[in-house]
Amino acid sequence: MEEPLRAFIALWPDEKTRGKIYKVSKQIEHLQPNGKFRLTPANKLHMTLAFLGGISQEDRGKILRMLRTGSFPGSRFVLDRMGVFPKSGILWLGETDSSLSALAGLVRKELANIGIGYDKTPFRAHVTLARNWRLPAPVIKFKTIVWDYGAPCLVLSIPDGRGRRNYLRIKSE
Repeated sequence: MEEPLRAFIALWPDEKTRGKIYKVSKQIEHLQPNGKFRLTPANKLHMTLAFLGGISQEDRGKILRMLRTGSFPGSRFVLDRMGVFPKSGILWLGETDSSLSALAGLVRKELANIGIGYDKTPFRAHVTLARNWRLPAPVIKFKTIVWDYGAPCLVLSIPDGRGRRNYLRIKSE
């Protein structure tokens, strides 16, 4: 029997935007004693719109068709603040006025319409900069980042055999 793939639907930044986000994350490397936190590698920076968990090959096809035929307009948002989710130890970069809530809601509605389950945790627009962060959000200066985005994509999370996961982005176009 085939093992289900862990997956999520996300916005994936272009290289220029990714570089700007990573530059902000590199500013925090020295801020926590003993470096117990883990920075998100540049190639994994994204914004999750819906976490799906395990999906089958059949579900993967349904999701890709939904993303290809759905009306998910591209737009722009601004990453302008840093925060922490204390329970999970996530240090994040996000926007003050989340214009992405409507897009996340639309993606989640379309998933429900095709019978695909997803994590019902309320959407909070953020890019994870670091995990295992145990301090308040650092106060650092950074230039706000304008992110022009296109259609969401399906991302598969694949174990690498060493306790980490690699991301495989599957474009719907």
